[in-house]
Amino acid sequence: DTVKAQRDDLIEKTNELEALTEELRQQGEVLANTNANLQNTQQLKDLMISAVNHDLRNPLNPILNFSKPNYPKYSDQERLALIHQQANSMLFLIEDIMNVYRADKLIVQPAPNSLHKVATEAIQLISLAKAVKPAIRNEIPAELMAHFDHNYIKRVFENFLSNAVKYTQSEEKGGWVRFFAEVKADTQQVFVGVEDNGKGIPKDKFEEIFLPFVNLDGRSLGGAKAVGIGLTFCKNIVEAHGSKIELESEEGKGTKFYFVLPYIAPEPKAATPEEAALQIIRLTEAEKAELSTQIAEIQQIGFNNAKLKRYLEHMEVGSSERLQAWKEALMKARLRKDKEAFEEMIK
Repeated sequence: DTVKAQRDDLIEKTNELEALTEELRQQGEVLANTNANLQNTQQLKDLMISAVNHDLRNPLNPILNFSKPNYPKYSDQERLALIHQQANSMLFLIEDIMNVYRADKLIVQPAPNSLHKVATEAIQLISLAKAVKPAIRNEIPAELMAHFDHNYIKRVFENFLSNAVKYTQSEEKGGWVRFFAEVKADTQQVFVGVEDNGKGIPKDKFEEIFLPFVNLDGRSLGGAKAVGIGLTFCKNIVEAHGSKIELESEEGKGTKFYFVLPYIAPEPKAATPEEAALQIIRLTEAEKAELSTQIAEIQQIGFNNAKLKRYLEHMEVGSSERLQAWKEALMKARLRKDKEAFEEMIK
């Protein structure tokens, strides 16, 4: 009986020891995870400080320059306006950093806005901050409208443009950056973005560059270091608009960032008295996109070509009354040999 009692006691203590060992193991895992989280938090804090230091310097440098007494090229009123603009940019950057952590709570307020205007504002801001830059072109049609949040998409444009300028040679060396937009009339969407002929992004960096506070190897992106929250925030903004950033890039040839927004087709304008007299019907950008194949064929045939009559008679333009009227106006212009009115309608 004594031996049995001792054996039972030993088994009980062994079980207690095993339970204690398991508890210690679990506590060790918790401590290890806590330590890892603390290290990640410290790393994130260091990266955040680096990002703030990097991104806030861009608008701060122009402020320091414009606040110098008797700064050349600008009047006092112009300098104050530029300082105000750069200060607002700093404010937006701070908001950007906070919004990276509030990505799931990001609220956009889409409304009818001009893409050309937003691109122009981004160009003005980046042009002030960059001393050496490539040729920057705004190729978005002035009349093109889309449905988006003006302030947020402006931040996307600024980030796209800043990155493009950073990794593209100067204008003297043939470098260029352009804003572009392409209307897809059949889907009522507009593809909009920024393209450059810079050094390009390696394909293995495509996903990495959208992570927050990423410090990319300067050499892998052509010599300029990229530390910040720009593309992370851009990704959040575009996704909040129900879209997605697409990236095309080839090392040594350039990069293209773009996304899709809802297109707003303009109301057809009433004909001016001069246009009415000439029986001119001008197509909207969406209509031009829809009939791009037909217009190209007409231009290739030429006004004085005998084949033009037959082509116009059999040309398909859809069931729209307005497009049917445009086709009829072309045929009438050809009959009265009014080349000026004809070419005005197909340009």
